Amino acid sequence: MRQIIIILSIIFSFTVSSCSGEKEESTTDTTIPTPIESAPYDDTSTDGDNTTITSPTPDTTAPTVTSVSTISDNQSRVSITDNITLTFSEVMNTDYVRTNTSDTNCSGTLRVSSDNFTTCIKISSYPSSSNLNKTFTLDPYDNFSYSTTYKIRVTTGVKDKAGNALSNQYETPNGFTTPITVNTFTLSDTALKSGENATVTLDFSEEVASFSSSADITVANGALATMSSSDNKTWTGTFTPTADTEDASNTLSLATSYTDTDGNLGPAQTTANYEVETLSPSVSSFTLSDTALKAGENATVTLVFSENVASFSSSADITVANGTLATMSSSDNKTWTGSFTPTADTEDASNTLSLATSYTDTAGNAGPAQTTANYEVETLSPSVSSFTLSDTALKSGDNATVTLVFSENVASFSSSADITVANGTLATMTSTDNKTWTGTFTPTTNTEDASNTLSLATSYTDTAGNAGPTQTTANYEVDTLAPSVSSIEISSATGIQNNLLNAGDVVSVTSTFSETVTVTGTPQLTLVVGSTDRTATYHSGSGGTTLVFKYTIQAVETDDDGISIGANILVLNSDTIQDPAGNNATLTHSAVSANSSYKVDTTVPTLAETTSVPSLTNDNSTQYIFSSSEGGTISIGGSCSSDNSTAVADNMTVSFADLEDGTYSNCSITVADSAGNTQTITVNSFTIDTSAPTLSQVTAVTSPTNDNTSSYTFSSTEAGSITYGGSCSSSTTASTTDNNTITFNALADETYSNCKISVTDNASNTSDNLSVNSFTIDTVKPILAQVTPVTTPTNNTTPGYAFSSDEAGTISYSGCSQGGTSAINGTNSISFGTLSEASYSCTIIVTDSAENASSELSVNTFVIDTTAPTVSSISSSTSDGAYKLNDNITVTVTFNENVIVDNSSGNPRIQLETGTNDRYASYISGNSTNILSFLYTVQSGDNSSVLDYKATDSLSANSSNIRDNATNNATLTLTSPGASGSLGANKSIVVDGIVPTVTNVSSSTDNGSYTLNDNITVTVTFNENVIVDNSSGNPRIQLETGTNDSYANYISGNSTSILSFLYTVQSGDNSTDLDYTTTNSLSDNGSTIRDNASNNATLTLPSPGSFGSIGYSKSIVID
Repeated sequence: MRQIIIILSIIFSFTVSSCSGEKEESTTDTTIPTPIESAPYDDTSTDGDNTTITSPTPDTTAPTVTSVSTISDNQSRVSITDNITLTFSEVMNTDYVRTNTSDTNCSGTLRVSSDNFTTCIKISSYPSSSNLNKTFTLDPYDNFSYSTTYKIRVTTGVKDKAGNALSNQYETPNGFTTPITVNTFTLSDTALKSGENATVTLDFSEEVASFSSSADITVANGALATMSSSDNKTWTGTFTPTADTEDASNTLSLATSYTDTDGNLGPAQTTANYEVETLSPSVSSFTLSDTALKAGENATVTLVFSENVASFSSSADITVANGTLATMSSSDNKTWTGSFTPTADTEDASNTLSLATSYTDTAGNAGPAQTTANYEVETLSPSVSSFTLSDTALKSGDNATVTLVFSENVASFSSSADITVANGTLATMTSTDNKTWTGTFTPTTNTEDASNTLSLATSYTDTAGNAGPTQTTANYEVDTLAPSVSSIEISSATGIQNNLLNAGDVVSVTSTFSETVTVTGTPQLTLVVGSTDRTATYHSGSGGTTLVFKYTIQAVETDDDGISIGANILVLNSDTIQDPAGNNATLTHSAVSANSSYKVDTTVPTLAETTSVPSLTNDNSTQYIFSSSEGGTISIGGSCSSDNSTAVADNMTVSFADLEDGTYSNCSITVADSAGNTQTITVNSFTIDTSAPTLSQVTAVTSPTNDNTSSYTFSSTEAGSITYGGSCSSSTTASTTDNNTITFNALADETYSNCKISVTDNASNTSDNLSVNSFTIDTVKPILAQVTPVTTPTNNTTPGYAFSSDEAGTISYSGCSQGGTSAINGTNSISFGTLSEASYSCTIIVTDSAENASSELSVNTFVIDTTAPTVSSISSSTSDGAYKLNDNITVTVTFNENVIVDNSSGNPRIQLETGTNDRYASYISGNSTNILSFLYTVQSGDNSSVLDYKATDSLSANSSNIRDNATNNATLTLTSPGASGSLGANKSIVVDGIVPTVTNVSSSTDNGSYTLNDNITVTVTFNENVIVDNSSGNPRIQLETGTNDSYANYISGNSTSILSFLYTVQSGDNSTDLDYTTTNSLSDNGSTIRDNASNNATLTLPSPGSFGSIGYSKSIVID
């Protein structure tokens, strides 16, 4: 019995499969076949196709689409004739694999669409299957359209053999795209001549988005103006052929760099061929058969044109340089020849024949100008370009390079045969080019001749045999003769006395040469003084024949016979003595014997003091005694004088006479011997004084004064001792010459009028008494006290202050600008000078007439403040984050100083940018501080991604007063919203006063009929992203499903605007158009649904069946 059941099951399965393949393709079959139930044990059999059928455990795995081949997702430039092949993961039930074959509606389970499945393309027949009904091929009824993107969709209506539906609808994400094409690409004229244009027309199959004729079209032999279009589909532009062009094969080429509006690249395309013929005649060649013409030579001129020329005359159209051109002839009017003869006696390396533009081709087109390559004309005899010596003033040891340059190469030239040389020898001259010749000239030694030349004869010729002219060089001088010493002698001496030289005298030695010489440096010669060699150094004479050397006699030198000079003692000392030609002098000479006219004595007399002059005396004819080692003459120096004039080698007494009062410290006595050696002795300093001192007052004692040891200054004509008279005394007892300042011993407070001073000098002369001026001593200082302090802080820049003083006097200030300067005995009211903004700690001192200064009176510390407070920044003490309806946010305004708020008549506020309706944050706290707080409560509809104020003037006093302690009203201007220091820059506060609401209820499940246990996903769309917290419950939607309403339970969607709910068809459920029951069908069911700002969502739904409901947007049947 069990075997019979298995056979019947196999037959039934085969029958169902066979029947499904016999349905007519014009009829849509929605009958759901009954799956084959599996036997309770495994068994196998074979169907008619020899396919092994196994009855294992039930198949509950949903099939999937494993590949879409032939045309892949995101493929572009797909052929419009391609087919589509889909492969499933398992054998499919072909009853459920269907396409729309009769129209363009999207009724099949396999769909291809270019408009997001509003319509679908018609397929020529039901899909053909292969691979045991796993692979299906779709053949479109018509070709795909050009430039179109298609998508492929497989709905969940397809099922496998076991009846398992596709778990999720399959759709190619991006689709495939057919290419754009070019309908036409033409030129209006394909045979273009000079002066003609053609209109280019390019017609695409659809609009193009990125097309540029300059970038996308390659042009041959012409220029295409920018193409334009009124519909981005048909484009036109003007083509202008290139001038002077001849080309029979040309096309315009469209590249593949343009795209349609969807970004698909278009195909390449070329136009039909067009010809360009705009070429004028040209010269193919213009040549001479010989381009280096000598005397007696000719050249054939050949001129070849690119085509026949109609009007050409060589005499009229060709310009000739340095020659004549015979009339040119041609056998074909294209190649012309003629003979060119160069001009005689001409040398020109740069010549051309020039063709003018006066000729034309047979069509009358003028041809271009043309010149031949350069040709040389050389029919001139050679000449000498230059004949020079590198040095024309030759001295001993010098050479000169001789350079001889001809105008051209010479063929027969010999320097030894062709050049005559004076006072020297010329080495054989050489050349690398037979045109420029060089050689070395060496002058004859011991020769002096100022007039010399080199002479070139006419015996040389050029390569053509032309003889050249004679030539001489410029004059050159030869001086190779060295100068010599003619004589040497002692010529003079400075300071010589009686033929005797002493220390410091200068001896001159003269050396005479055979010719003028020039000295560089300091040559030297040697003198013999006594038995010692001494060096005389060159002094002068360079540029003449006589040189002077000088030597200065040194102390301790002695020569009783006279100075002598040795032979050959003149030395250069590494320097030079040369004649004008640069020849070094010969320095040999004879000796000079001792010259008695130049003896040397440098020993000075020895003097010594015997008796000095008294240092202080009233004797104006005092005496001085000294001794001398030699006799001689006496001279008196300094302020002293005497009748004594002769010195002896012994003690001598000198009497001074007629000395005035004064000190004598510069007197001296000098003894000179016969050689002029002198020695001086200085007389000791002494003073003659016969006058008493004279006193006078210089600086009186200050009166009144608080100094009880006052000072007094007087002048004295002499130093001496001081004597005091009257009520004053001092510890100073000695005076000096000129001013003397004394300090009296301590004095009591009173007036002094009887004090006197006298001075006695060192000669006991006493001055007259000097009376000191009357003066008063006062050492008591004023006492000050504050009466009225300065108001602080204040914006008054000249604030007032009052104090008292028990004496009149002068006011001085410290720390503040000066006010009044005179104080009275009593209360003094002052105003300080203009003060800038700052804190001041001032002091006042009063000084009486005796210069007694009071103790400092400290003015109370006060502040000058004239600057209005300003807003530094705006922030919030509320944390960054998102805030919902009725949340409070505290905005803080920071000023640059403490401010006082007087809100008795109004309350400050800040206008905030909160969306459609701007709200105010009102002042709540902060006084006598620099931070004020304002409160803002989120209202319904408020919205801001970054909370900020509205404008720079958003902060207003609103009839209140905001000022600083100095009563300066605050400036309420804010930084620009969003700028540094603004609320938006300092904080990240999101305001969301908009409650989430439901805008639409739909389903991601395809329209269609659904049966028991089928799953349907319901989607709820909010007006903003929402967060679902289902830790304590799960949201759900009550659906209208017949007798018993069922629920769709929340399954996914968080922090998005769309939530998904799953409904599984239950037994007995029934609906011809699935929808929810009422507007309150969506419930949180113990969960919360809120936005990012924690605003709880309003869960009211659109009325069932109305716009936004499931029933309105979907057609889902429940059975």
